[in-house]
Amino acid sequence: MVFLENTGGVGGAIGARGSIDVFGATFQGNRAAFGGGALFTDTGSVTVVDASFTGNRVPGIYTGTAGAIALYADRPLRILRATFEDNGARQAGAVYAGGTVELSSATFARNQAVEFAGALYANREVAITDGTFVENRVGIGATNPFFPPSAGAVEADCNLPDGVVCELRFERSTFDGNVALGGPYNQGFGGALTAFGTVHLRINASAFIGNFAPGGVPYSSGHYCGGGAINVEQKMALLEFIDPAVQHDESQQLLVEISSKPLMMVVW
Repeated sequence: MVFLENTGGVGGAIGARGSIDVFGATFQGNRAAFGGGALFTDTGSVTVVDASFTGNRVPGIYTGTAGAIALYADRPLRILRATFEDNGARQAGAVYAGGTVELSSATFARNQAVEFAGALYANREVAITDGTFVENRVGIGATNPFFPPSAGAVEADCNLPDGVVCELRFERSTFDGNVALGGPYNQGFGGALTAFGTVHLRINASAFIGNFAPGGVPYSSGHYCGGGAINVEQKMALLEFIDPAVQHDESQQLLVEISSKPLMMVVW
Protein backbone atom coordinates (compact mmCIF):
# COMPACT_ATOMS: atom_id res chain seq x y z
CA MET A 1 0.00 0.00 0.00
CA VAL A 2 1.28 3.47 -0.91
CA PHE A 3 0.40 6.84 0.67
CA LEU A 4 1.76 9.53 -1.64
CA GLU A 5 1.67 13.33 -1.21
CA ASN A 6 -1.36 13.55 1.07
CA THR A 7 -1.95 16.62 3.29
CA GLY A 8 -3.72 17.07 6.62
CA GLY A 9 -3.79 19.16 9.78
CA VAL A 10 -2.46 16.28 11.90
CA GLY A 11 -1.50 13.04 10.24
CA GLY A 12 -0.77 13.91 6.63
CA ALA A 13 -1.72 10.38 5.54
CA ILE A 14 -3.44 8.83 8.59
CA GLY A 15 -4.84 10.51 11.71
CA ALA A 16 -6.52 8.35 14.36
CA ARG A 17 -8.18 8.57 17.76
CA GLY A 18 -6.91 5.11 18.64
CA SER A 19 -4.17 2.65 17.80
CA ILE A 20 -2.48 2.44 14.40
CA ASP A 21 -0.98 -0.79 12.99
CA VAL A 22 0.95 -0.54 9.72
CA PHE A 23 2.26 -3.55 7.79
CA GLY A 24 4.06 -3.35 4.47
CA ALA A 25 3.27 0.27 3.53
CA THR A 26 5.10 3.16 1.88
CA PHE A 27 4.61 6.78 3.00
CA GLN A 28 6.19 9.36 0.71
CA GLY A 29 5.90 13.13 0.43
CA ASN A 30 3.01 13.52 2.90
CA ARG A 31 2.49 16.80 4.79
CA ALA A 32 0.81 17.87 8.03
CA ALA A 33 0.34 21.38 9.39
CA PHE A 34 0.91 20.59 13.07
CA GLY A 35 2.05 17.02 13.75
CA GLY A 36 2.72 13.66 12.15
CA GLY A 37 3.67 14.22 8.53
CA ALA A 38 2.55 10.65 7.78
CA LEU A 39 0.85 9.23 10.93
CA PHE A 40 -0.74 10.80 14.00
CA THR A 41 -2.52 9.50 17.09
CA ASP A 42 -3.05 11.04 20.52
CA THR A 43 -4.78 8.11 22.24
CA GLY A 44 -3.47 4.72 21.02
CA SER A 45 -0.31 2.74 20.40
CA VAL A 46 1.55 2.49 17.09
CA THR A 47 3.01 -0.64 15.47
CA VAL A 48 5.00 -0.42 12.23
CA VAL A 49 6.36 -3.47 10.38
CA ASP A 50 8.07 -3.57 6.96
CA ALA A 51 7.37 0.07 6.09
CA SER A 52 9.20 3.04 4.62
CA PHE A 53 8.78 6.77 5.32
CA THR A 54 10.45 9.13 2.86
CA GLY A 55 10.24 12.89 2.49
CA ASN A 56 7.32 13.43 4.88
CA ARG A 57 7.21 16.80 6.60
CA VAL A 58 5.59 19.14 9.11
CA PRO A 59 6.72 22.49 7.74
CA GLY A 60 5.47 24.79 10.53
CA ILE A 61 7.69 27.78 11.28
CA TYR A 62 6.89 28.02 15.02
CA THR A 63 5.26 24.64 15.69
CA GLY A 64 5.36 21.24 14.09
CA THR A 65 6.31 17.83 15.45
CA ALA A 66 7.35 14.54 13.86
CA GLY A 67 8.00 14.52 10.14
CA ALA A 68 6.82 10.89 9.89
CA ILE A 69 5.09 9.53 13.04
CA ALA A 70 3.57 11.46 15.95
CA LEU A 71 2.40 9.40 18.92
CA TYR A 72 1.31 11.90 21.56
CA ALA A 73 -0.19 9.35 24.00
CA ASP A 74 1.76 7.56 26.72
CA ARG A 75 1.41 4.31 24.77
CA PRO A 76 3.97 1.96 23.19
CA LEU A 77 5.62 2.53 19.81
CA ARG A 78 6.94 -0.64 18.13
CA ILE A 79 8.93 -0.53 14.89
CA LEU A 80 10.33 -3.58 13.08
CA ARG A 81 12.18 -3.44 9.75
CA ALA A 82 11.47 0.13 8.68
CA THR A 83 13.31 3.00 7.00
CA PHE A 84 12.95 6.73 7.70
CA GLU A 85 14.72 8.95 5.17
CA ASP A 86 14.65 12.70 4.49
CA ASN A 87 11.76 13.47 6.84
CA GLY A 88 11.62 16.81 8.64
CA ALA A 89 9.86 18.86 11.33
CA ARG A 90 10.62 21.63 13.79
CA GLN A 91 10.74 19.05 16.60
CA ALA A 92 11.57 15.34 16.10
CA GLY A 93 12.58 15.07 12.47
CA ALA A 94 11.08 11.60 11.92
CA VAL A 95 9.40 10.16 15.04
CA TYR A 96 7.90 11.57 18.26
CA ALA A 97 6.89 8.99 20.88
CA GLY A 98 5.01 9.90 24.05
CA GLY A 99 5.47 6.40 25.48
CA THR A 100 8.02 3.60 25.39
CA VAL A 101 9.91 2.81 22.18
CA GLU A 102 10.88 -0.67 20.97
CA LEU A 103 12.76 -0.57 17.69
CA SER A 104 14.50 -3.34 15.75
CA SER A 105 16.21 -3.36 12.34
CA ALA A 106 15.35 0.22 11.44
CA THR A 107 17.31 2.86 9.55
CA PHE A 108 17.07 6.64 10.05
CA ALA A 109 18.95 8.65 7.43
CA ARG A 110 19.13 12.38 6.68
CA ASN A 111 16.15 13.34 8.84
CA GLN A 112 16.17 16.88 10.17
CA ALA A 113 14.70 18.94 13.02
CA VAL A 114 15.20 22.52 14.17
CA GLU A 115 14.94 22.31 17.98
CA PHE A 116 15.51 18.73 19.17
CA ALA A 117 15.82 15.11 18.01
CA GLY A 118 16.93 15.05 14.41
CA ALA A 119 15.52 11.53 14.01
CA LEU A 120 13.70 10.14 17.08
CA TYR A 121 12.28 11.60 20.31
CA ALA A 122 11.05 9.43 23.19
CA ASN A 123 9.35 10.50 26.40
CA ARG A 124 9.78 7.14 28.14
CA GLU A 125 12.07 4.10 28.02
CA VAL A 126 13.86 3.10 24.81
CA ALA A 127 15.11 -0.25 23.50
CA ILE A 128 16.84 -0.17 20.10
CA THR A 129 18.40 -3.23 18.47
CA ASP A 130 20.16 -3.21 15.09
CA GLY A 131 19.37 0.44 14.55
CA THR A 132 21.22 2.62 12.05
CA PHE A 133 21.29 6.42 12.37
CA VAL A 134 23.17 8.18 9.58
CA GLU A 135 23.55 11.91 8.85
CA ASN A 136 20.54 13.10 10.83
CA ARG A 137 20.66 16.74 11.89
CA VAL A 138 19.22 19.17 14.39
CA GLY A 139 19.72 22.92 14.69
CA ILE A 140 19.50 24.28 11.14
CA GLY A 141 17.42 27.45 11.42
CA ALA A 142 17.37 27.40 15.25
CA THR A 143 16.63 30.84 16.76
CA ASN A 144 15.40 30.14 20.32
CA PRO A 145 17.70 32.07 22.71
CA PHE A 146 16.75 29.93 25.75
CA PHE A 147 17.14 26.36 24.51
CA PRO A 148 20.05 25.10 22.41
CA PRO A 149 19.42 22.43 19.77
CA SER A 150 19.87 18.92 21.15
CA ALA A 151 20.33 15.38 19.81
CA GLY A 152 21.39 15.05 16.22
CA ALA A 153 19.75 11.62 16.11
CA VAL A 154 17.98 10.44 19.31
CA GLU A 155 16.68 12.29 22.36
CA ALA A 156 15.25 10.47 25.37
CA ASP A 157 13.55 12.91 27.73
CA CYS A 158 12.64 10.45 30.48
CA ASN A 159 9.64 12.08 32.08
CA LEU A 160 9.27 9.65 34.98
CA PRO A 161 8.56 10.21 38.71
CA ASP A 162 11.50 10.97 40.98
CA GLY A 163 13.38 7.84 41.91
CA VAL A 164 12.19 5.81 38.92
CA VAL A 165 15.10 4.82 36.67
CA CYS A 166 14.56 5.12 32.93
CA GLU A 167 16.11 2.25 30.96
CA LEU A 168 17.73 3.22 27.65
CA ARG A 169 19.22 0.27 25.73
CA PHE A 170 21.12 0.33 22.44
CA GLU A 171 22.27 -3.03 21.03
CA ARG A 172 24.28 -3.53 17.82
CA SER A 173 23.44 -0.03 16.62
CA THR A 174 25.42 2.48 14.57
CA PHE A 175 25.44 6.28 14.83
CA ASP A 176 27.39 7.77 11.93
CA GLY A 177 27.75 11.41 10.93
CA ASN A 178 24.88 12.85 12.98
CA VAL A 179 25.08 16.55 13.85
CA ALA A 180 23.71 18.91 16.51
CA LEU A 181 24.36 22.39 15.18
CA GLY A 182 23.72 25.73 16.85
CA GLY A 183 21.89 28.94 16.22
CA PRO A 184 22.79 32.60 16.74
CA TYR A 185 22.42 32.27 20.55
CA ASN A 186 23.47 28.72 21.50
CA GLN A 187 25.51 25.80 20.24
CA GLY A 188 24.05 22.32 19.91
CA PHE A 189 24.79 19.36 22.17
CA GLY A 190 24.61 15.60 21.84
CA GLY A 191 25.79 15.00 18.28
CA ALA A 192 24.21 11.54 18.23
CA LEU A 193 22.33 11.02 21.50
CA THR A 194 20.98 13.14 24.36
CA ALA A 195 19.31 11.77 27.50
CA PHE A 196 17.55 13.63 30.30
CA GLY A 197 16.27 12.29 33.62
CA THR A 198 17.30 9.49 35.95
CA VAL A 199 18.69 7.04 33.43
CA HIS A 200 20.40 3.69 33.04
CA LEU A 201 22.04 4.01 29.63
CA ARG A 202 23.29 0.66 28.32
CA ILE A 203 25.22 0.61 25.03
CA ASN A 204 26.28 -2.81 23.75
CA ALA A 205 28.31 -3.64 20.61
CA SER A 206 27.45 -0.28 19.04
CA ALA A 207 29.47 2.29 17.09
CA PHE A 208 29.55 6.10 17.26
CA ILE A 209 31.50 7.44 14.29
CA GLY A 210 32.01 11.00 13.06
CA ASN A 211 29.16 12.64 15.00
CA PHE A 212 29.47 16.35 15.81
CA ALA A 213 28.36 18.92 18.37
CA PRO A 214 30.08 22.34 18.53
CA GLY A 215 29.88 22.82 22.30
CA GLY A 216 31.70 25.50 24.23
CA VAL A 217 28.93 28.08 24.59
CA PRO A 218 26.85 28.28 27.80
CA TYR A 219 23.09 28.55 27.54
CA SER A 220 20.75 30.22 30.04
CA SER A 221 21.31 27.69 32.86
CA GLY A 222 25.06 28.23 32.68
CA HIS A 223 25.78 24.69 31.53
CA TYR A 224 28.21 24.25 28.65
CA CYS A 225 26.89 22.31 25.70
CA GLY A 226 28.92 19.49 24.24
CA GLY A 227 29.12 15.76 23.79
CA GLY A 228 30.17 15.06 20.21
CA ALA A 229 28.59 11.61 20.49
CA ILE A 230 26.58 11.45 23.74
CA ASN A 231 25.27 14.08 26.15
CA VAL A 232 23.62 12.98 29.41
CA GLU A 233 21.95 15.35 31.88
CA GLN A 234 20.26 13.77 34.87
CA LYS A 235 19.84 13.44 38.60
CA MET A 236 21.47 10.01 38.73
CA ALA A 237 22.95 7.79 36.04
CA LEU A 238 24.49 4.45 35.36
CA LEU A 239 26.24 4.37 32.01
CA GLU A 240 27.28 0.95 30.76
CA PHE A 241 29.46 0.59 27.68
CA ILE A 242 29.91 -3.01 26.57
CA ASP A 243 32.20 -3.56 23.58
CA PRO A 244 31.77 0.02 22.31
CA ALA A 245 33.33 1.53 19.20
CA VAL A 246 33.56 5.30 19.44
CA GLN A 247 35.80 7.16 17.03
CA HIS A 248 36.34 10.45 15.24
CA ASP A 249 33.52 12.33 16.94
CA GLU A 250 34.26 16.01 16.62
CA SER A 251 33.50 18.31 19.53
CA GLN A 252 35.32 21.17 21.17
CA GLN A 253 34.51 19.48 24.47
CA LEU A 254 33.95 15.90 25.48
CA LEU A 255 33.00 12.84 23.49
CA VAL A 256 30.61 11.94 26.31
CA GLU A 257 29.50 14.87 28.45
CA ILE A 258 27.69 14.18 31.70
CA SER A 259 25.98 16.69 33.94
CA SER A 260 25.00 14.62 36.96
CA LYS A 261 23.76 15.23 40.48
CA PRO A 262 23.93 13.85 43.06
CA LEU A 263 25.28 10.48 41.84
CA MET A 264 26.81 9.27 38.59
CA MET A 265 28.50 5.96 37.71
CA VAL A 266 30.20 5.02 34.47
CA VAL A 267 30.92 1.34 33.74
CA TRP A 268 33.15 0.42 30.78
